[in-house]
Amino acid sequence: MSLPVSVEDIRRVAGSPAAINLLEAVITSRAGSDYLTNGEMEELMKALFPFTLDAFQVEALRSILKSRNVIVSAPTGSGKTVISEMAIWFALARGRKVFYTSPLKALSNQKFSDFQQIYGEETVGLLTGDVVRNREAPVLVMTTEVFRNILYGEAIREDEYSYVPSKLTGETVSVIFDEFHYINDPSRGTVWEECVINCPKHINIVGLSATMANPMDLKDWLAGVHGPTDLVVSEHRPVPLRYMFATNKGLYPLFRDAEAGPGARNGVPLLEGEEEDMAAEEDILELAGGLRASEGKIITPKKPRAPLIPLNPVFEDLRKDTIRSLVKRHRPGIEARLRRQSNNGGRGGRRARQLKKLMSYDDDDVDQFEGRKERSLQSLVSAKQIADAETPTLSKLVSQMRKKQLLPAIIFMFSRSGCDSSARRLAADSMELLSEAEKQAVQAKLREFAQENPELLIEPWRIGLLRKGIGSHHAGLLPLYKILLEELFNANLIKVLFATETLAAGVNMPARTTAITVLRKYGSEGLTRLSTSQLLQMAGRAGRRGKDHEGSVVLIRSDRTDAREAAMTLLAPLDSIKSQFRITYGLATNVLRVRDLSKSRELIEKSFGVFLQARRREAEGRMEILDPAVAKERINDTRQRLREMGVDMNELDIYRRAFQRLQAEKDWLSTVRTSAEADRAAAVSKMLPTFRKGGAVELINGEVGAFVGLLDQQFRPPQLSTGALARAPLAIVLTTTGQLVVACPNAIVNLDPRSQVGLPYPDARTVVDTMAVWLNQQQRQGEGDGPVWGEVLPGLYWLEMPDEPTDRQGAILYDLCEEVGSEVVPPAAAVQPPAVARQTKVVERAQRNLEEAAIHTRTDRQQVLRMGLDLLALEKQLKRGNRSARTAQLNELKEAYGSLTRPPWQEFLAVGRVLAKWGALTDEFVPTSFGSLVGYLNAANELWLGHVVCWEPVIDRLNPSQFAGLIHAVTKDFSRKASDIKVRPSSALMDAVSELEDHAERLREDQENELIDLSIPVDINTASLVEAWADGMSWEELTARTNLEQGDLCSLIRRTAEVLRQLSSLPHGYIRDRVVSAQVPELAAAAVRRIDRYPVREEQPLDSSSRDRVLLEEVLYEEATGTGGEIPDESEDEEGGEGEDAFEEEAPPPGGTWIDDALVAEAREGIEEDQVFQQQQPPPQRRGRARPQPLPPPPPAVDSGYGYGYEVVPGRSGF
Repeated sequence: MSLPVSVEDIRRVAGSPAAINLLEAVITSRAGSDYLTNGEMEELMKALFPFTLDAFQVEALRSILKSRNVIVSAPTGSGKTVISEMAIWFALARGRKVFYTSPLKALSNQKFSDFQQIYGEETVGLLTGDVVRNREAPVLVMTTEVFRNILYGEAIREDEYSYVPSKLTGETVSVIFDEFHYINDPSRGTVWEECVINCPKHINIVGLSATMANPMDLKDWLAGVHGPTDLVVSEHRPVPLRYMFATNKGLYPLFRDAEAGPGARNGVPLLEGEEEDMAAEEDILELAGGLRASEGKIITPKKPRAPLIPLNPVFEDLRKDTIRSLVKRHRPGIEARLRRQSNNGGRGGRRARQLKKLMSYDDDDVDQFEGRKERSLQSLVSAKQIADAETPTLSKLVSQMRKKQLLPAIIFMFSRSGCDSSARRLAADSMELLSEAEKQAVQAKLREFAQENPELLIEPWRIGLLRKGIGSHHAGLLPLYKILLEELFNANLIKVLFATETLAAGVNMPARTTAITVLRKYGSEGLTRLSTSQLLQMAGRAGRRGKDHEGSVVLIRSDRTDAREAAMTLLAPLDSIKSQFRITYGLATNVLRVRDLSKSRELIEKSFGVFLQARRREAEGRMEILDPAVAKERINDTRQRLREMGVDMNELDIYRRAFQRLQAEKDWLSTVRTSAEADRAAAVSKMLPTFRKGGAVELINGEVGAFVGLLDQQFRPPQLSTGALARAPLAIVLTTTGQLVVACPNAIVNLDPRSQVGLPYPDARTVVDTMAVWLNQQQRQGEGDGPVWGEVLPGLYWLEMPDEPTDRQGAILYDLCEEVGSEVVPPAAAVQPPAVARQTKVVERAQRNLEEAAIHTRTDRQQVLRMGLDLLALEKQLKRGNRSARTAQLNELKEAYGSLTRPPWQEFLAVGRVLAKWGALTDEFVPTSFGSLVGYLNAANELWLGHVVCWEPVIDRLNPSQFAGLIHAVTKDFSRKASDIKVRPSSALMDAVSELEDHAERLREDQENELIDLSIPVDINTASLVEAWADGMSWEELTARTNLEQGDLCSLIRRTAEVLRQLSSLPHGYIRDRVVSAQVPELAAAAVRRIDRYPVREEQPLDSSSRDRVLLEEVLYEEATGTGGEIPDESEDEEGGEGEDAFEEEAPPPGGTWIDDALVAEAREGIEEDQVFQQQQPPPQRRGRARPQPLPPPPPAVDSGYGYGYEVVPGRSGF
């Protein structure tokens, strides 16, 4: 039957809501059939996109069309969003519903806007906790936590205590989990696991993830708990990456192959010949592990190695140039230091005198230094000096990127203050990044933004940054302002955006270039190195599809990052995804409301953590000490499977024995060589005293030279003055490069006494006599100390002497060594000891036997060898247990799969016992009415929040503003500290929190007794801010009375509002049964109305007549009239004067501080960023128009009704 709609018809309306109707018409045209053939549907779906789908996108599409679960693991920026759009098109074409979830509200908001443009406004809804739009739409966008709450509500939808935002009916066909790798997030990963194990089986799961180390584990787990699942893995990027490294000299490709690296055109190639070696090594090591099992060693495949890509050799040349330049530049200081050291005497003084002689050379001579002289030069400067000299200035970095047409760029930093200060410093350099047309476009956008948001508080210097094409993006900014930044950046009106790493995991803002300043950051465990996953997440923002032919990733030289460390971090293995499943009070009560203990256990043991532990136990099975009968049964099963594969057990045994023989012969060869080396060292030790002076010598480092004599005891290197080598003779050898070295007997591999090799005796005697005279002379000048020796290898040392000595005897020795050394004739090739030669032939023969075995030529050799390994281990265990091997293997598997402090079910029972003690469960673990409330709530500790809202003696005394402050105090999950708060909480709020502290302590003790680690917040630190905001304090005044940044303040108020919304919508059953007071939803609703105002509620700006309108309009007016909004000019003060006094900073408001400077919590973070760029000039001081003064504090008010209940305390911190 022909289709009523052609592919061309679909293509004409692709990307618009009209395509939905056409797709529905195609499907309904098939009488009695809901599906087209997969091939027909695939062609129609492909026509929905204006570009050719990549292979991994087509593969994912086919899984979606088959109604199978699918996990997609692909790099950031590879086009995973297309897969989510395909799943949505497919659902809409069939008249079904689909859920799209993301870990971040900002990302959900962006997808909501994007999907509305594609599918139509009426087709897409939004649920993010604080915003509900079009909740009955067929496409619902939400955060993952909201979806988890829907799942728990759906399970009890007939319960009168439930409140379900949107039911999961049979019409819902799929749920899309964007950023599925968040399942590995330590604090939030449990939400993803809860969603998967609770999701109804009829709903297909589409998981979109960045590159993962163990996606197969996730796929197998999902298949086990939710049905057939496909895994799609891709390393392809439609816009390939190019990795650069920035130094003070310029931007250079990081690797020798400029197209190599993760996500680059040539990917991560193995070194030449390494691919075959690794494949062969994997086969052999698999079998070798089995053979070594009987010796008590580990049976496990080797971990994958990080392939090495050769670095660009230019970095070594740049380093040498930097050292020479530093020596020339700091010559006076170096000479002064060496002069002081040389006056101290001793070996340190001798070394200083030798180095000081280097400084006597002209700068032109320094440029020509190679070899020993170059190594000596490097010791004159410190590693920090080298790093500082190679680190680019901020303006130079941006200039280089601009010159190479790499803008727009996102420069990632790891502190908010670093973003702000770097942006201001760049703007102060007067670099013009925008054209006149672009400047006008920015001005127009700012005017439009000001009209929409007249009350927005914004610092004037931020406006100046935008006018210069520069931005700073971090969580401390108001969401409204961040949206403005994102719109300007996507319109190519911001050329350089400084951002924290949260941008990489948030909204879609690709750039032509991403730059990463440092590879270390401060976290909960102090200064830690960035993981490869984190680095690749930021790197993946480079490259805009349809705009750039490639994206550039710039890693920047700093005091802690050089090119080698950058490459090693980039190429290190990814971290494995592990379970973060946690049993919370809400989870336990929700599970028990519809399940008995037996069914609850089945659900809990579906978690990813339990799956990984089962997989770990499966791996441990190889080392199990089995019952003989069980072991025999497994042996027979394995043999049967091998026979079915056509494997001759005799051939497998031959291969195993051949490899065992090869390993044994190699081990014996190593023993023979060790013995031969010991015999050779003993023979050399006996020969040296009578060995011909001038005889040829070969050393263990491959150099050759002539023996000129034995070193006197008084001049021996300190490392050889004690121990077994203290009496060993030390040979003085003049190498062909003119270097004098001393060698222990074990550092000499060949002695050739023939007169036709080496040196003539007179030349050798002249060298050793001249050396003796010079050493004695140096010893007298150095007050008894011996010469300075540099270690080449253990047992081999070179004599440090000036390249062009100023003393006559030293000059004679130097010239003599260079002249005579060049005349040394190398010795004949060393004869291999007979025993070593014989054993080498045996090993070669064993290697040939292994390669000729039939198993070695099989294409499925790896699988056969693994089964052979299992078989061998089982056979060994029949003979004897291997407890030591099992212990070692357990440690390996623990690292690979993680470990649980205790099984999740035991954790579940412990949580249940605490719930029962606090009245949320009966003794039979059946939820009570209070337990139902605990399951309804969503908080870090639902039991604690439920207890608080049910404690009427406290609640009855509070008004809505105080209630908002209390809810914030008992649900606070805000990590940033506010050290300077000028608003004191009301006495009623303080009394309430004080009374609840005893309750919190009791719950804390109960949790500790059950080994439960769930937070119990009771923190009034920032509660006064929430109370004051709910009581009507203006945003300007509120921000002036705390050192919290506006974004942080907005975030903590919004989080409180989310909890209040839950409480305002409590189902009537809780009120009727007196689980909670009827006053609770009333207080919560009133508090929400007071809290939910601009700018906390961004979609409802204040009326333009509001008394709070101060800053943004005035800044734009000054900008239009040329009186403000500029980045401060460092050269003049406000009065037009000059000089140092002009840079004094304006005084902060009385009793307060400037918010953007009061970053106490980030002081530690900022240290790292301050070391990233070498500053050309100090950061600009705050200039221009002062921030509006805060309103005069109102007098303390008495608690009454719903009026002001707080006290404003000017000039004080805390209360």
